Amino acid sequence: MRIVVQHPRTGYYLEETGGWTTDVRYARDFVSSADAMSARRQHGLPEASLVFRFEREGYSISVPLEPLRGEGPDMPFRPDTAATPEADLLIG
Repeated sequence: MRIVVQHPRTGYYLEETGGWTTDVRYARDFVSSADAMSARRQHGLPEASLVFRFEREGYSISVPLEPLRGEGPDMPFRPDTAATPEADLLIG
């Protein structure tokens, strides 16, 4: 099983570098949901979903998270600037 963080409006996945990718193969793997939620807070992502991917079994479960308190519409993620999987949009 893989645990990854996904932006719910765009479908992009958080990368190890803090950037975003449309290809889940390049998404950062987390060892636990607690680690994923900690990274979400560290990167200041007001909107996020945790995705539990069961690749051998061929399915995934997406869990939308409540918005972070104290975060507003000026979130650091700007989906209009990351149009390709190769885009390297850094957060913060």
